[in-house]
Amino acid sequence: APKQNVKVLHLTKIKLVPEAEEDRRDRF
Repeated sequence: APKQNVKVLHLTKIKLVPEAEEDRRDRF
């Protein structure tokens, strides 16, 4: 179970980081 949670968190991070980059580009 812990391994699966790490995998999900990792995938979420990969998905959220690009969104944050998009927001940064829109601001500047």
